[in-house]
Amino acid sequence: MKAVILAAGKSTRTYPLTLNKPKPLLKVRDKTILEHNLDLLLGIAEEVIIVVGYKEEQIKKFVGSTYKTIKIRHIEQKTQLGTGHAVLQVENFIDDKFIVLMGDDLYSKEDIQEILRYEYAVLAKEVNNPENFGVYTLDYNNYVKDLVEKPKKFISNLANCGLYLLDKKIFPILKDLKPSIRGEIEVTDAVKELSQKEQVYCVKAKFWIPISNSWNLIEANEKIPVRENIKGVVEELAEVKDSDIEEGTIVLKRSKIHNSIIGKNCEINGEVINSSIDDGCKISGKIHNSIIYNSEIKDSEINYSIVDSSKLEKVNIMAADKKGAIIAYNCHISNTTIHPEVKIWPNKEISNKEVKKDIADGA
Repeated sequence: MKAVILAAGKSTRTYPLTLNKPKPLLKVRDKTILEHNLDLLLGIAEEVIIVVGYKEEQIKKFVGSTYKTIKIRHIEQKTQLGTGHAVLQVENFIDDKFIVLMGDDLYSKEDIQEILRYEYAVLAKEVNNPENFGVYTLDYNNYVKDLVEKPKKFISNLANCGLYLLDKKIFPILKDLKPSIRGEIEVTDAVKELSQKEQVYCVKAKFWIPISNSWNLIEANEKIPVRENIKGVVEELAEVKDSDIEEGTIVLKRSKIHNSIIGKNCEINGEVINSSIDDGCKISGKIHNSIIYNSEIKDSEINYSIVDSSKLEKVNIMAADKKGAIIAYNCHISNTTIHPEVKIWPNKEISNKEVKKDIADGA
């Protein structure tokens, strides 16, 4: 069995985090999105073809030609002309059945194994806001009848998860497709046409997190459990519960660590709750429900936020509806209050301010 991971897109909706890296290399807990999906395919696919494009050299360098027991092949989509166009790039490397999954969504192994029981299959999840997704309608036997993109009127709540079991019959269909109103060749249009010719079974997903925007990373961080694995140096008065602390990490006195992952070579002196702290961070203050990449944070309080490779001192980040701030790499911020849903672009120096709106390039 081969699997295809679509990882070529630019993902402007996750700016500013993806200004310097492709979305599949963003981390959830202690692994990149790409690693999460490759781990799911262990024991299922002997080869994974990653369709790359935007900042492809980073993905190629990160994964290489093998991942654990899986052979990796990188195929470039030179121009991003849609998901269907991306699938077409792998035609010469497919012999029979293959799995297609999105490189920026999170799935479960159980769901992938379930779709393999059928000749053709798709994965769908019941959602409360089907108007924001492509949705399936099914017959009485759970075979696909139709797939409608972002319907204005309710027809179904089964959102397309972007996970498919296909075979070589999909390629002639893709070649004959006309571009969508977005000017792209859509794999969903091909799957819809395939369902008119073949029985395409719809599997109801038990787990699916689409990473459509930066705050979805925090949602995913909450839903993926940590393992209790304490290897670091934990001082006497530190309180650690249900957390994973890597070897080489120093948790200083008076620290409180709950349901969090602390990476290698970190120093923690404060409170880290429901958060992920990447390698090399130095933290003092309170970090709640956040993701911190390679940053130095001193005497700050951060809620529902993502901080990437920056320095913060005496910064208070507020949150509303589980949305705090997104701070990109190489920002220096001090003595500042940041309001909910603010995004700060790279290389910004901010001090003695109250930030209520985005600070982007040119600001």
